[in-house]
Amino acid sequence: MHQLVQLVQRNDEKRDIIRRLQLEVETLKRENKSLQISLRQSYADSECNQPQISRAGGRSMSKLFRGCSP
Repeated sequence: MHQLVQLVQRNDEKRDIIRRLQLEVETLKRENKSLQISLRQSYADSECNQPQISRAGGRSMSKLFRGCSP
């Protein structure tokens, strides 16, 4: 009987740890997505600030159709 109680307790502890780790993973996923969006915006902004001459023709054409963010 004592072993069963210990097993149940350990299972509960493991479930709690798994729940906390899942929450941490979700938090890290949200942070990662936010950083990726920020990086894309930063890259797009820096691309818009470059002089026309320094950009390759394909990049300037794609920017023409994509536009710059304000």
